[in-house]
Amino acid sequence: MSRRNRVLIGAAILMLAIGSVGMHAYSTGDKVWGTNVVTFYANPNTVHTSAASAEEALKAALTAWGTQSNANFRFAYGGRVNDSSTGFDYRNVTIFRNGTNGGMLASTYSWWAGATMATAKLVDADVIFWDGQMQFFGAYDSCTGGGGYIQDIATHEYGHALGLGHSGDPAATMYGSYNACDSSLRTLSADDISGV
Repeated sequence: MSRRNRVLIGAAILMLAIGSVGMHAYSTGDKVWGTNVVTFYANPNTVHTSAASAEEALKAALTAWGTQSNANFRFAYGGRVNDSSTGFDYRNVTIFRNGTNGGMLASTYSWWAGATMATAKLVDADVIFWDGQMQFFGAYDSCTGGGGYIQDIATHEYGHALGLGHSGDPAATMYGSYNACDSSLRTLSADDISGV
């Protein structure tokens, strides 16, 4: 076999190896849900918009992960609740809290259960929007100034509740930052879909 043929075959094998690794920027946690449907409830009372406007934005964010990804998983909306705190109670809830948490716009907290770390499954996730950090705009509002859309921020946070970490892809919903009044995070990127 000639040297030229060995180089071409070597290059072809290298290209196959690179292609089989899969290029992605998403990050997944080591825990997943033990069910294909996860129900979230919401206390949509926020100081910035009506409860109805916040609720519609949250419902749209929940829907994105099932309809846009075509995955065998979906979030369901369970309705309004009066919860004002989060905790391990086997009920997934989104609330708005009139306060701040460093520079975070929202935070997702997750709990899991299982006999071993390898078999543990997610069993509860709660999302807190920090009302004191930024002005939030709901489904019936137009974002102005340095505010943010609830739907886009919630879509990101529900990705965390699904088990995804931050992505290194700046076009991904799961990218770790948000630009004021950005409405692009409500649409999942190819990277987000690969993560699901």
